[in-house]
Amino acid sequence: MTGEFRIREGAGYNEYNGILYGFSYQAKCFVPALPLIREGDSFPQTVKDLLVAASAILYLDPSSAANRVRAAIEELLDLHRVPRTFISKKHKRVRYTAHKRIELFKERKPKFADAADLLMAVKWIGNDGSHGNELGVGDVLDGVELLNHALELTYDTSAADLRKRAAAINKHGGIPRKRAATKAGRP
Repeated sequence: MTGEFRIREGAGYNEYNGILYGFSYQAKCFVPALPLIREGDSFPQTVKDLLVAASAILYLDPSSAANRVRAAIEELLDLHRVPRTFISKKHKRVRYTAHKRIELFKERKPKFADAADLLMAVKWIGNDGSHGNELGVGDVLDGVELLNHALELTYDTSAADLRKRAAAINKHGGIPRKRAATKAGRP
């Protein structure tokens, strides 16, 4: 970890020869980068890689980190085969905006509508970072938290699996049992 260490006179933390001094340390870089999301086996590695890249610069340049989080959204949309371009009326290939791609994702995969809404919020944070608005570390971490939840909604099947298992138990009035023995030696 590296960063900035400061000593300020009159801050009131420690006294030396009758003068009060304050000390502060602001982290700027962590090697290895601090993880921004839980390691989930179900999340695509390319998306996780972009979040590691964002983490590497988060404390040095939060706006650039937000831009990398936004790139993770684009990668996620690519993985879901949301088109990047279309052919215009003038027969020219035109690139979709991230905004339009998220809308297409929501239209084409309605079961991920909640995830699309979260991605849209992350996109807005990324836009702020891209267009000169100074973002703080907390702003980027808000975006990462939203993205993490969108990834869970998209890739984490544990909640659906639990609902399916509960339905099977409820249907059978207990734990469904497989037949342990076969009849007359038949497999």
